[in-house]
Amino acid sequence: MKIKLQLMQGAAALIAIFALGALASPTTAFSQSNQSSQNTQSCQGPTGSWRYSVPQVGAPAIQGVDTYSGDGGYATADVIGGLFQTTGIGSWACTGHNTWVLTFFTFNYDPTSGALLGTLEYLQTAKLGPDGNTFTGSGSFEYYDATGSGVGSGSYTITATRIIAGSPLPAHL
Repeated sequence: MKIKLQLMQGAAALIAIFALGALASPTTAFSQSNQSSQNTQSCQGPTGSWRYSVPQVGAPAIQGVDTYSGDGGYATADVIGGLFQTTGIGSWACTGHNTWVLTFFTFNYDPTSGALLGTLEYLQTAKLGPDGNTFTGSGSFEYYDATGSGVGSGSYTITATRIIAGSPLPAHL
């Protein structure tokens, strides 16, 4: 029961993490790769690595890192309230001038037994800042238990700073 409570608290925190909203369904979003070249030509996009922050009510902000590949792949890592989860994996695509949509998911496990507890699925939209080295966004998430039943959902905002090769890492966001 304690693990389930931690999982739900973690899910609420994850709400704040990421999720790009604009895709019609998680299934479509997970199977989608980068959109047509005409959208990507007008979008500088988020290609590269980022340090991000997702504020939470009554708790420290979630801090994490993510990487967007040029072909639409996505990976993220963070710690949310002690939640034992896998690296987040997903896909992103440009939606307009320096804007994009992102869909990704993580598996969540019982830290003692290793049993699958559920999945978190995110849908997020974001916009590159004028300097090209920051972005802001918002999203929603859904938490599904191991049987696939929806047990929680939420929304969040995110800010990020690009990690630039050869430069000091951003100390904070």
